[in-house]
Amino acid sequence: MAGLSLVAHVVAAWLQDGFHHCDEHFQVVGLAGLRLGLATAAQLPWEFKEQMRPWLQPVLMLLAWSPLRAAGVDNPFVWLFWSRLWGGVLAWAVTWLLVTTVVARWSGWRRGMLYVLVGGIWFLPYFDVRTSSESLAALLFHLMLLLVWRVLDRPDGDGLAALLLGVLGGLTFHARYQAAALAGGVLVYAAWRQRRQAWRVAGMLGGLCLGLTVGFALDVWGYKDWVLAGWNYAFANVVEDRASDFGTSPWWDYPKLTLLTQGPAGPVLLLGLLALWLRRPGHVITLASVPFVLLHVVVPHKEGRFFFPLVLVGCVALVLMVPGGWVRRAVLTAGADRMRALGAVVGLAWIGVNVVGMGNATLMVHSPRLAALREVFPRPQWPVVWAGSDPRQACGGLRLGTLIHPRARFVEAPNQDAAVTVNVVPDTHWWAVRIHDGVAPPLPRGAPCKRVWRTVLSTPTLERWLGPALALLPRARQRQDVEVFECQNPPSPSQQPPPTPSPPSSSSPPSSSLPPTSTLPAAPAAAPAGK
Repeated sequence: MAGLSLVAHVVAAWLQDGFHHCDEHFQVVGLAGLRLGLATAAQLPWEFKEQMRPWLQPVLMLLAWSPLRAAGVDNPFVWLFWSRLWGGVLAWAVTWLLVTTVVARWSGWRRGMLYVLVGGIWFLPYFDVRTSSESLAALLFHLMLLLVWRVLDRPDGDGLAALLLGVLGGLTFHARYQAAALAGGVLVYAAWRQRRQAWRVAGMLGGLCLGLTVGFALDVWGYKDWVLAGWNYAFANVVEDRASDFGTSPWWDYPKLTLLTQGPAGPVLLLGLLALWLRRPGHVITLASVPFVLLHVVVPHKEGRFFFPLVLVGCVALVLMVPGGWVRRAVLTAGADRMRALGAVVGLAWIGVNVVGMGNATLMVHSPRLAALREVFPRPQWPVVWAGSDPRQACGGLRLGTLIHPRARFVEAPNQDAAVTVNVVPDTHWWAVRIHDGVAPPLPRGAPCKRVWRTVLSTPTLERWLGPALALLPRARQRQDVEVFECQNPPSPSQQPPPTPSPPSSSSPPSSSLPPTSTLPAAPAAAPAGK
């Protein structure tokens, strides 16, 4: 299962050029692009002016991009793929290290159940490769759990591990401020387990201060000002309640939101966590997840993506809370062979459902405008003629400045179909981008353009192979359609080579009967208009 999960992570990193939520681009990629001079402050959302977003993840992204930039790679889409790849592979490695650490304490059927549950869940690869704050917070949270379960869950823990745990706790806060609840729960549990060794607890506190200081220093470097971004975030979203401007929901909407973002597995994992809270209140997962969930329940603005850091621990909680007595009685009643067969059928059904879910999430394009910019980026000398709406704008009119070539030129077409029917630019080659709702009308015969990409799938190859089948899915039908055309204007008459004269034949008139075309007198110029 680990190998299949790795393949799924690599495929998701390769295909997912877009972002799951606007914050993934404008709060992370946009800040990194600002420091590289690829974006301006005017292209960033209001949070930048309030100086309330952390700079930890943009700095990590800049560090990941630096080898590519040193090698001369100037395509930001290649940079983003590299970020998704190393982020996804790192998340995969930590996930399976955590799984092997957990199952080492178990025996029998629980091991196989956790392997199938984690290896077959479709949204883990999809979210692990995201350049979002939820993904980074989940990675750091899992690293903290790995340290606790491998080293600090014993009274004779290691002092260096205690220091590192504190550092990870501070960085988790700067990855996503709400994740401080997760980090705080793990630190409280580890401090209680090491309570007889005061110097280890002191090491955790020292590491926590170090991690927080590093994050604060990065914020000062990013904003070029002495700022407490975490305080600004809390003041804007709690005191001023700015987050409610993006919608509010009651607390009981979270099961529905997790169902919409994670499929049927989302509410099931929440039930596993709830059972763990009731039966094991002192468990490290309980201490971390309860304040995290309560924090999001209290905040009026709710989204299903906020609970992504709980997916892996939800799988562990669900397997841990399945009563062993039920399984033993079922084996005695139905027989071991029948129960193994039933488990195999259920496991295969689980994997099959999640394969479909991953295909829908990974192969489909979630940011069609961004994908259109990816297609036109390699040839900035070709102007981009767009019709319908500007492909450079997304998420309420914000411009995707980091992903636009500095030399690119965009021209608005006079009407919806002009970009593919008339010559609107004098250049020999040009791009046409058409954005519309529903099915586009067919191109008229003789149009100087050919379509090279459409928004159904992530790449032209996948569209040719799977487009007709996957276009029937609701997600594909509901998305705004974006098409990219490669156009070539016919040469002008002055650029056309002179026709080759044909040899005279016996039936043709004598050449002296008409003067050659080049010697025909020019038409008289029109007289200037009188007063």
